[in-house]
Amino acid sequence: MKTTRAAFKNSILPKSVKGGEEIEVLVSPLGTFPHQDGEQLCTREAFDALVEKWRADGEPEILVDFDHASETGGATEAAAWATALRSDEDGLHATFRMTDKGAEALSATRYRYLSPAWYVDEEGHPTELSTIALTNRPNLPVPRLLNRKPDAEPAPAQNAEAGEAHLPNPAGAGEGNPPEEGNTTEPQKNDMDKLREMLGLAAEATDEEVLAAVDALRAERDQLRSEKEQMEAAAKEAALDAEADKFVTEQGDKIADRDACKNAYKRDPEGTRALFNAIRIPANPAEPVDGKPARVVDVNAAQKPADADLLANCKSGAERIALNTPIQGTAADLIKLAMIRVDAALRRDFPQAKLILQVHDELIVECPEEIAAQVAALVSREMEQVASLNVPLTAEAKWGKSWYDAK
Repeated sequence: MKTTRAAFKNSILPKSVKGGEEIEVLVSPLGTFPHQDGEQLCTREAFDALVEKWRADGEPEILVDFDHASETGGATEAAAWATALRSDEDGLHATFRMTDKGAEALSATRYRYLSPAWYVDEEGHPTELSTIALTNRPNLPVPRLLNRKPDAEPAPAQNAEAGEAHLPNPAGAGEGNPPEEGNTTEPQKNDMDKLREMLGLAAEATDEEVLAAVDALRAERDQLRSEKEQMEAAAKEAALDAEADKFVTEQGDKIADRDACKNAYKRDPEGTRALFNAIRIPANPAEPVDGKPARVVDVNAAQKPADADLLANCKSGAERIALNTPIQGTAADLIKLAMIRVDAALRRDFPQAKLILQVHDELIVECPEEIAAQVAALVSREMEQVASLNVPLTAEAKWGKSWYDAK
C-alpha cells in the first residue's frame, strides 16, 4: 500500500491522493494553545500517554470526518480512518487511510487542513482522541495535508503572540480560518478579532482593552439585572398592597384597626385569611355604644296567638328588652373602658396600687393606706372621663380596710 508522508518539514507534498492510500499527518504540534475552558497543554509526555492508552485500548481506528459533523450530531461519513498514532519530537502524528470521498476532497482542495477533537484532563493535557476532522478552519498550527510548498511550516504555537490563537470548541481543537499559502497556519481572523468587532473596538485594541470592555458589559448586565429585580419586587409589593386593601374592605365589619389588619395580611396573607374565616359574627349583635340598635323579636308580632294575654306578655317582654338592652349594653361598655383607663393610670402614677376586681359598675382597687385618698381621686377622675355623653358621668370613690368598710 502506498504511503505519502505529509508532515515532515521541508518536504514537497504531492498534489493529490487516491482512495485507499495512506498519508502521514501531524495531528498537533507541541505547545500550549488556548481553549475556551482554559489551555491545551500539548506536551511530549501527554502525547506519549495518549498513544499508550490508544494501544492499550486495542489500537482502534479513529474516524476522520468533515468539519466535526459527527461531534455535533451531524453526518458520520468518513473522509479517512486514522489507523496509527505516534508521538514524536515535533508532536502527535497519525496515519490516515483515505476514503474515496476524503481523497477527492483533498485533491480538489475543498479541504486543506485537519482539526483534532479530544478529551483533556483537569490541567488541559490531551488524554484521548475522539475524532479528527478535515477542515478549512484549523485551530492548531498544523501544516496543509497536500500541495504544501517547501519551508512553508507554520510558526510554533508557543511563539504566537497573545490573542492570536483561535479558541477551541468543546469537542477539541475546534476550527479556525485557513492561512494564506506560504504563510503560517495561524488563522486570519480569530475569535479575539471577532470579539473586538462585537465590542466596537479598533482592530489594534489590546487584550487588556478587550477585557476591560467585557468587564464593562458584565457590570452593565449586573446593573440591569439588579434594576429588573427591584422592579419585580416593587410590582409584587404593589400587587400585595392592592390585595390587602381589597381584603380589609371585604372584612370591614370585623375590623377595628384597618392599617393593623392590612399590615398583618401583607406579612401573612394565608394566616390572616384563615383567622378571619374562623371568626363568627353573632346573629343578633347589640352594640349600643356604636349607635347600632339591638334586634328584638316579637315587638311587632304579626300573627296573633290563640291566647290574647300571651300576645300581650310577649309584646311587653320584647319592649322591655328593647328598652333595657342599649342601657345595659352601654353601661357594660363604659365599665370596660373605665377598667382600661384606670389600670393604665395606676401603672403610671401609683404602681404600688392594683386594680383587683370589677363588680357591676364598681371597681375595687388595693393600695397602701397612706395613698388611699390620692388613688381614690385618680380612679374617680378616670371613670368620669371615660366617655363624652349628653349627660354627665359621675363616679363616687370611697376607701376602707375592706370592701364592706368602703361601702
